[in-house]
Amino acid sequence: MSKLLLKPDIEAYIPHRFENQLIDTATPGEKASFSVEIPENDPYNRSIFLQEIEIGKPAIIMETILVELLALGMIIKEGPTPDGILVFFASIDSFEYHKPARSHCVTSGVVFTVKKRERFFKCQGHIEQLGESNAQATLMASAFSNSDSAPKSPAADTVLDLPMNTHQLVDKRQWRRNPDLVICDAIRLASDTALIGEYCFHDQHPLIRGHFPNMPVMMGVLQWQSVADLALAYAFDQSIAHSKPVTHTYCAKLYNQTGLLISVITHCVVSLWTQVPGFYPHSRILKTDKIVFKNRVVPGDTVYTHSVRVD
Repeated sequence: MSKLLLKPDIEAYIPHRFENQLIDTATPGEKASFSVEIPENDPYNRSIFLQEIEIGKPAIIMETILVELLALGMIIKEGPTPDGILVFFASIDSFEYHKPARSHCVTSGVVFTVKKRERFFKCQGHIEQLGESNAQATLMASAFSNSDSAPKSPAADTVLDLPMNTHQLVDKRQWRRNPDLVICDAIRLASDTALIGEYCFHDQHPLIRGHFPNMPVMMGVLQWQSVADLALAYAFDQSIAHSKPVTHTYCAKLYNQTGLLISVITHCVVSLWTQVPGFYPHSRILKTDKIVFKNRVVPGDTVYTHSVRVD
């Protein structure tokens, strides 16, 4: 029987984490399992990943962070990370969101490997609370040596070429979430069918300290979060209000300020809750076919999310 790992043990499996290491306990094995409980005043600063959506109810874990939990679980599944090696997200497939995962409640997950080849490995997993499924996804990760892990530099003549025609700042007070985790600072293009959002991963971001030692990068799931946040920012900007959730599907590409392609997101289904009785305005990512992470975002980079509605 595999040994139950506690937080000090888990640090050997996930050495690139610090104060926002998301796993409390884990059991390695053919089907690795893990658990976490995040209170609203979490001593490890993980409450930054919570948001309020329902009036009078406990906060929930952001749905994209549920996939981050699975990603950490799959790293634990592969065993302690060797010195000099970093593990990066490569892709997310077939994400489905089932129901909110509440704070102050034990969240558990299970992951198992479906394919492994050289430095790449692919896992499937699900998250649950109290025996009910919250989310499921398939993920691929890749392992690199520190010397091979530096983010790519764009070609000298690379430029950002997007049809941006406005600069409407986003009022983040409308989200019941840490403003640094609202991944849209401004709307740069706004129409019913196409949106461009701007977000600066500033060099004092609260997640820098806990995401890769001496080489901080933006969490991949937050790139994905930008699609939902941009959609809701547009609804706020246009004063769009519905008493029932409204769902749209987007395909998106993310670029940095030099035009370097960062990630590609296919068929991201977003539910917008703008004026639903009993709920704060919020968005939910219900399904996503695929996300491919092409390059990394480092402190000081600006990310541009170009979303196109396809529903």
